[in-house]
Amino acid sequence: MAVSISIGIKQNSRDIANNESSVTVTVTAKWTYGSFNKNSKPGWLKIDGVNYPFTSSFNTGETTSGSEVIFEKTVDVSHKSDGTKTLSCSASYTSGVSSGTVTASASKTLTAIPRISTLSANDGTLGTSQYLTVSRQSTSFTHTITYKCGTASGTVVTESSSTSISFTPPVSLASQSKDGLYVSVVFTITTYNGDDPLGSTTKTITCYIPDSSATNPTVSLSVTDAMGYASTYGGYVQNKSKFKIIVTASGKEGATIKSYETTIDGKKYTSKEFTTDVIPNSGSITITTTVTDSRGRKATASTTVTVLSYSPPKITKLSVYRSNSSGGTDEAGNYITLKFSVEVSSLNNRNTAAYSYKYRKAESTGTYTTQTISSLNGVYKRDDAYVTFAADKSSSFDVSLLATDRFETVEKSSTGQTATKTFSIFSKGLGWAFGKVAEVRNALDVAWNIIARKDIYMGYYHDTEKNIFFKNNAEHTGKTYSSNSVYPHNCRVYGGSSSSPIGIGLYDTKKKRRIFAYNDHENYVETQVNIRQHVFQAYPGTAVPISSLNSWVKISLTASSLDGGLNPSLDNGTSSLFKFFELTTDGGIECNRSGYVMISGQLYLDGLTAADSNTVGACISVKTLKDDGTYNSEEYLTWNYVKHAAASAYIPIVPLVVPVTANSRFYLLGRNASAQKGTSSSTYKTTHLTIQYVG
Repeated sequence: MAVSISIGIKQNSRDIANNESSVTVTVTAKWTYGSFNKNSKPGWLKIDGVNYPFTSSFNTGETTSGSEVIFEKTVDVSHKSDGTKTLSCSASYTSGVSSGTVTASASKTLTAIPRISTLSANDGTLGTSQYLTVSRQSTSFTHTITYKCGTASGTVVTESSSTSISFTPPVSLASQSKDGLYVSVVFTITTYNGDDPLGSTTKTITCYIPDSSATNPTVSLSVTDAMGYASTYGGYVQNKSKFKIIVTASGKEGATIKSYETTIDGKKYTSKEFTTDVIPNSGSITITTTVTDSRGRKATASTTVTVLSYSPPKITKLSVYRSNSSGGTDEAGNYITLKFSVEVSSLNNRNTAAYSYKYRKAESTGTYTTQTISSLNGVYKRDDAYVTFAADKSSSFDVSLLATDRFETVEKSSTGQTATKTFSIFSKGLGWAFGKVAEVRNALDVAWNIIARKDIYMGYYHDTEKNIFFKNNAEHTGKTYSSNSVYPHNCRVYGGSSSSPIGIGLYDTKKKRRIFAYNDHENYVETQVNIRQHVFQAYPGTAVPISSLNSWVKISLTASSLDGGLNPSLDNGTSSLFKFFELTTDGGIECNRSGYVMISGQLYLDGLTAADSNTVGACISVKTLKDDGTYNSEEYLTWNYVKHAAASAYIPIVPLVVPVTANSRFYLLGRNASAQKGTSSSTYKTTHLTIQYVG
């Protein structure tokens, strides 16, 4: 005979408010071999630690095997505070048969009772209101909501029963992201049942840092005159004042200023404080500063200032002439008059304006006599003003007019001539003058234009070099003239010395260097100045292949063809004059390095007849080296035609400067118009050919 018991657990319902579940627990007896007990026997059932005694019989029908519930108990079981529960039960029963007392135990995890409220919220923007939605498990529950962002925190509500809560994330939370545009806000919601906390849960959202005055940087701009002129003249002064700029800027809510950019008249500056160069323009000038903070947000400040137009004093007109005491023109007068027009920038009528003149005899090396023109003090503009001073009519005078303002003095000079005379002789006959009084020793002084209707000869046989001066500030007869010319000049043309091969030359006396010298005995031109490429212009059109010029004949160059008889074929790097050139096997000249060369010369052609139509020509051509080591087709650069009336002719080759690459080859060609490629009676040869590097 065998008897056993088992325990069954059933969760009937849940009481959310009381955090309880109703459960029914049963004790079932199972038998075999016809075991039975018709007499009630004792037992007990323990549910969640509570003992429930009972008495019961089983199998009163005396069946061979089976089972039946011998005890059932329904109770309310409390869950944990978080709503979970695992229910444990045990039972004991005295069977009254050979099995004796039988026992059983069982446990079951009950369905949890929801206890914690949940929170839902959308991403938002700092400073903008939004709603938080609370889902409660019981209407009797309350909740407290707090938030945390970085190191900042706060409370939204405390033990509230509201399920829709308006919340504005503070703009101050932007300080938790100094370099970014977003912050994370973590909400914590704690649920209460009465005063008892039931648990907490969190919700995280992202909030945008708004592009607004609340979070963007601030900037202000201070502009002053670093030279101090603005306060004096009521405005900044063109070409004199300098802007002193101080930019004051700050970031908001933790951001820092990363860059500065100030724009003034199109020029940009990137410093916080700086002083500009002098202000080149006048009128209203807008100064704009933009700062950028660590979040990439910008702020701009602008101000407009007035810059007064200023230019140095101007002497727009000055004429100096012989006059009477009243300033009237008198070529034989004992006075000199300065007639002039002047202008000074007024600068809101606060600038100073003063004028003076000075003079001394032209042949004097003494000091100037200076006179103030007091009648024009403070006058900013005057046309055709004049001053007069007594002047020995037998002398010329160096005269200067000066205009002065607060910043600068300008001077303009002229010469007051002697009294006009048709002819004058210097003391003891040692100097003559026409059109003026003679005042220079050992010189012919002419105050009139010279018209020469016959040849002018300078020099004779074994004579010394002669000079013609072109000057506006130069030495002359041992005397230095002062000048206020923007471009002072002093050049002389010279030549004719029997001891020099130079036929004519041009010399810069001021800078003491030779501009050019033509050696008419050795046929070359020498220079000590740079030659700009555009001085000698190459053929302006497109180069044409030589094959299209079927009437041209190539002249084979030899050592004797070259200027000065130099022989480049013997060079081998030993001749400094020709170490960059060599003769080619096909009669050309090859350049051994890249650069600019000037090429010129002359071609001689004889054996001409009337059939040549009186026209012959000369041409320069070039071949350039290709990358594969072969040469491009020959092309001509420039040419010249001349007419002839005899059996021979000289054809000058037009000088030109051309860029060359290493191994470029130059050729000389001639053309007999009617004979095409020439006849047996026509001969071509060079009288000379000059080629040299000029750059």
